Amino acid sequence: MSRRPAGGWQALPPGRFTGIAWSDPQAYAHSDPYLAWAETSGFEGFRSPLGAPADPEWLPLLIELAPGVGVADLVARSTPDWLQVPRIYLRWTGLRVCTARARRGFFDALQVGGALQGLVQRCELGLPVGHHARGLAPQAIARPGSGAPRAPTQVSGPVVVIIDNGIALGHADFLDGSRRPRVAAFWRQDSTEGRIEAAMARHTRQGRLDEDGLYRWLQLWGLNHAQQHGTHVASLAASPRMPVRTIGHEDSPPDWRDADDAGSRARLVVAQLDWASAADSSGGALNVSVLDALAWALARCADGATVAINLSWGALAGAHNGSSLIESALSQLVAASGLNAQLVVPAGNAYQAQTHANERLAPGESVTLHWRVQPDDHSQSFLECWLQDTAQPEALVQDVQITLAPPGQPALPARGVGDAGVWPSASAPQCALLFPPTSALGAPGACALLAVAPT
Repeated sequence: MSRRPAGGWQALPPGRFTGIAWSDPQAYAHSDPYLAWAETSGFEGFRSPLGAPADPEWLPLLIELAPGVGVADLVARSTPDWLQVPRIYLRWTGLRVCTARARRGFFDALQVGGALQGLVQRCELGLPVGHHARGLAPQAIARPGSGAPRAPTQVSGPVVVIIDNGIALGHADFLDGSRRPRVAAFWRQDSTEGRIEAAMARHTRQGRLDEDGLYRWLQLWGLNHAQQHGTHVASLAASPRMPVRTIGHEDSPPDWRDADDAGSRARLVVAQLDWASAADSSGGALNVSVLDALAWALARCADGATVAINLSWGALAGAHNGSSLIESALSQLVAASGLNAQLVVPAGNAYQAQTHANERLAPGESVTLHWRVQPDDHSQSFLECWLQDTAQPEALVQDVQITLAPPGQPALPARGVGDAGVWPSASAPQCALLFPPTSALGAPGACALLAVAPT
């Protein structure tokens, strides 16, 4: 049963795309609060390069199914008219995670009596712009009994998978001793899978590779810049040339010598994240792109291959305890592949951006957090407040309330667990506070999401 917002707060309207009653706290049991805000703000935070608000035909989703339910079950109980799952996720028997494109019928089917009731454990919004907001190609859609397409490339031996952006595939670090590419498979996500060998041969003259011409042919325009994150990371992971310092002479310059280890000899499988996902500074919309990239890469590794996977992109948000949907999905996919695979993910400090605060409260205590949102900020801003009873980690936090004071105005009424509201109105939302008991964002405890419109 929905709660009536206190004075100053207004009820969230039903989703115009999903039809979900976001004012009902139970609506978030399996759903993403960020989707609630996206619908409330008319997808204002997802603008095209020309500045127009997003108007998605389909919503990209990351989906986790209930225990005992596999992707094939989801496909059998749905129809491509309102849910399109990539065929590749049928490759692994019993896999409980996948990406999908969804329309209104999917959300209707999740309701009591719907075709998918009880099948979906939680789902999360991806990036509803560009190719993500359109349906899949007909041949890429999973259908009952269709099975997964066989990957054209099966790479054996030691394999290094790089999921990143800005990767100079023709660099000398990624060639073997015969100057042939070590990149066995390459997928640029906002385009089609590429054959790097044929492209390199096309741009080789008198034994020398025209790298600039190669990257123009592949339309990798970002590689015109002097430095690229993906090239740097891939070189550290798999370059045959590594700086070595002699013990006892740490102050001396490094001795660059050829490495001789599995990484320096490994074949490379490279997925370049699409531009829109890489440009999202929060990392919050990478979930669909990252899982699709990992599924594509694992499908190209032969049985018996030893695989090291490097993913250098992460999100500032989340519980940071392994319970987020993308963390669960990555772990499940690696396990389902049956490969001897290890996944390396970032655990940095976001350039010391001071994006986190942590406080333990005794009964009756409070804490004040000052959140500085910059003027003339054209992006939306988000704050997640994770609350957990340390004495009973799985118990819901019932007595915590959050008070929001807009700049220069009286504080709005305090909100507690189960509340959801938008201010000052649903027609012109400036902020929303979404405080469901549980949501798709993670566990244990509850997460209150504060969303603020551009300033």
